[in-house]
Amino acid sequence: MGTAAPPLGIIMSHTSPHGFTASSAFHIVDLMRLDNKVTSGNVRAWINVYNSQSDYSNGKDPIDRLEFTFTLAKNTSKSGAAGDILEQCYTALVASSDVDGTDYAGGSTSTATDSR
Repeated sequence: MGTAAPPLGIIMSHTSPHGFTASSAFHIVDLMRLDNKVTSGNVRAWINVYNSQSDYSNGKDPIDRLEFTFTLAKNTSKSGAAGDILEQCYTALVASSDVDGTDYAGGSTSTATDSR
């Protein structure tokens, strides 16, 4: 992803806990918590999954919520490979092959503007 703006979300197929499959589900980082007492696995992120990007834009409820942790890379400059925490979160997410059983490596990023 480099220093470009992070994606607004990831679009990929997702099956909800109720067995509903959304072929173009929209996955977006909803919340992140940083634990400054540890240096590895120190960020916990919650991902809201919507039936579609349109449902997200129209304020619909998510169909699922996933949780994962990643390690925040220290960035001593204002730019560079590490990027900001949101960019690092999406980079870690698309590199992850198992977030609550979901392989994000097959997803495509979406940079559409949040219309809310």
